[in-house]
Parts: sequence; C-alpha cells; structure tokens
Amino acid sequence: MSRRDTSSRAQRALVLAGGGVSGIAWMLRLIDGLRRRGVDLTAADLIVGTSAGARVGAAVATGALEQAVERQRWADTSEIVVPFDPATYFATSTRLEAEAAEPP
Repeated sequence: MSRRDTSSRAQRALVLAGGGVSGIAWMLRLIDGLRRRGVDLTAADLIVGTSAGARVGAAVATGALEQAVERQRWADTSEIVVPFDPATYFATSTRLEAEAAEPP
C-alpha cells in the first residue's frame, strides 16, 4: 500500500473526536458558535472524525450543519439527532474520492 502526498492540496483539516451523544451536542454547539463568530469550519479541506465526531463531520461535510444545530434546540426531544441524507453523503464521498485521485 502506498501513501499519497496530499500536503499540497490539504491546507486545513477539521478533526473531531468521539464522545457519545454529549460529544455530538458539544461539537455541534462549538462549531455553530465559531461559525456565528466568523470561523467557517465547513471550509476545511479534510474532515475526519471518530464515532460521534464522524456523525458531526458528516453533517459538516454534507451541508447539514444548520439542520443538526436546529434539531439540538428543539425542546420536545431528549435525543441528539444528526440528520443524515445518504444520497448527499455518497455524492460528497464520491466527489472527495475523485478529487483525491487527481494529480496535484
């Protein structure tokens, strides 16, 4: 297996950890707070996450961040729900894979 040098393409990465349902809530609110103060983490060239971070990263990468944050504000549920649209997820994954395969 060879490692591809992506340093010339990836300028910024968003790395998200796990943390269960509280981690999802914490990360969503932090990302939303930073966004409202002018820090756009959705512009990251690379988004990676583990467990809860993968769910939040999927929301960020597919443009569902605002919807996920709004879901957090609903008083009628104690669940932490991250919206997931499989078609958007797979389209984004396919696009990112194609971009990664392009020569620098």
